[in-house]
Amino acid sequence: MPEDCRPSSTGIASESPASCVWAPRSLRIAYVIDSIETGQAGTESQLLKLIRGLGQGNEVDLYCLGNSPWLHANRTSLPCQVHAYAIRGRIGWQIFGEIFRLMRTMRSRRHDVVHTFFPVANIVGVIAARLAGVRRIVSSRRDLGIWMNWRYLAATRVANRLVSRIIVNSKEVKRYTQRTERFAGARIEVVYNGVDMDAFRRVPPDGELRRSLGLREQSKVVGLIANFRPVKGQHTLVQAARETLQRRDDVEFLLVGGSVAEDGARYRQQTQELASSLGVSDRVHFVNGSDKIAPILGLLDVAVSCSEHEGLSNAVIEYMAAGVPCIVTAAGGNLDLVDDEVTGLTFRYDDAHALAQHIMRLLDNPADCERFSTNALVRVQRLMSLDAMIAGNLGIYQQLVAS
Repeated sequence: MPEDCRPSSTGIASESPASCVWAPRSLRIAYVIDSIETGQAGTESQLLKLIRGLGQGNEVDLYCLGNSPWLHANRTSLPCQVHAYAIRGRIGWQIFGEIFRLMRTMRSRRHDVVHTFFPVANIVGVIAARLAGVRRIVSSRRDLGIWMNWRYLAATRVANRLVSRIIVNSKEVKRYTQRTERFAGARIEVVYNGVDMDAFRRVPPDGELRRSLGLREQSKVVGLIANFRPVKGQHTLVQAARETLQRRDDVEFLLVGGSVAEDGARYRQQTQELASSLGVSDRVHFVNGSDKIAPILGLLDVAVSCSEHEGLSNAVIEYMAAGVPCIVTAAGGNLDLVDDEVTGLTFRYDDAHALAQHIMRLLDNPADCERFSTNALVRVQRLMSLDAMIAGNLGIYQQLVAS
């Protein structure tokens, strides 16, 4: 085929090079993920947004390598074909029958593109798709792989030989993937997480919600939204709370998040005990995770992320979309979001003193808050809107199909 001639809308090259224009057609897209335990978690929520965004104009299938109560309850509401298997978490010969069933379904569905999420899918899903005859396979990386042991890394490198592209959600994750997995940087694409801008538009403070959370009427509110895990560093905000309250008496702190694992529950308990031992438990409020985040963001004067490692934080994107000035650790994908002194402030992980200083600065300087919030909102609208995320992924699929 001549270099200047690309497929037409039917997927066939026109005879006349002058009329060779690629008009994207409806695609047959398959998503493979280890499991979906909740629709609120970071990767799962992004995948579901992608499915809902692309499911109206394309033929979409969702393959879950493990079933879950959430999937059982929600599968009929998704705009796609849903297939569940008993592969994730299984050991022994029985998983080979499930993998064969996965391959057989993929082969019958004749997908244009398969896109995998999470560690098992990035290995098993990739290999099954290639054995099913799929030529265009996209894999995902959404964190800095701190959990990855040498066995997963070795198997992932093998599976990567079958992958056309890897999509990552931050520049730092791209650098990590290129370095650790030895995957060509030219085939790693950055597509930022997407947020529904309307859903997180700044809303007026809800007085009833404020009272229900135990917040005083005139106090300033500093918040952190993240599930409790040691890597999220909520203890740093508690330590900064003590220093802040030694300087001013009109501040309260809101820690919003669930405890989704045993180590999370233990860490939450330790953080509550720390607040008590530092004498700030009456000003530090612990709130279980909620799907009504926008009203909580409407109460915040300052939003914080204390994470040790981040791929790309959905919470920080939501802070920015809601117009709340941010203070974040200079870690991982946080630096894709927050430029120090431009779209917010940054500090070193576990540096409670620096965090306290930043909190007091923002509370004392409304002009800085306004400047950071305005710049942050512009960045999110341009790079991290829901439409930008969906278009970014779809553009990669179309490019692979066109080539």
